[in-house]
Amino acid sequence: LARGGVGGGIEMARRPIALGELAQAVIGERQAAFPEREIRLERLGALDGELDGDRLAQVLANLVGNALSHGDAARPVEVRLDGSDEGRIELVVTNGGAIPAEVLPHVFDPFRSGRQGAERTDGLGLGLYIVERIVFAHAGRVVASVDADAATTRFEVVLPRRGAVQ
Repeated sequence: LARGGVGGGIEMARRPIALGELAQAVIGERQAAFPEREIRLERLGALDGELDGDRLAQVLANLVGNALSHGDAARPVEVRLDGSDEGRIELVVTNGGAIPAEVLPHVFDPFRSGRQGAERTDGLGLGLYIVERIVFAHAGRVVASVDADAATTRFEVVLPRRGAVQ
């Protein structure tokens, strides 16, 4: 993490991986930690690429973990992997529960949490910051958005299979 701090890069170990299998394993671990919650995984297209599997496991674990910890417990966490475009892979994590509008612009800031006071968890507020740093190290992009009408939060990650996002 120290190398990934402000102004520093994250070391990457790119190698051929199957992102679908990686996602299934990470979701299995999260499901074991939250057996009462439903996690849905949808896989579309070819999900192979030259990516850092360990770092992407961290991205998935952080996004799904946040959705489980902060989302609406009555609604499933939905994970969609889409490899239909031959140049890139998209990862979308959606959960019930909207991030407040005043917090949304700061979700990737280090040491920030959307919960304050008695609602604040024990976390350091680094999970989404780490997600952003890893995605950027892959030459990808990550965006958080809220659908207030549906009361959902969506994190969309776009990763190049190799090189920069097209």
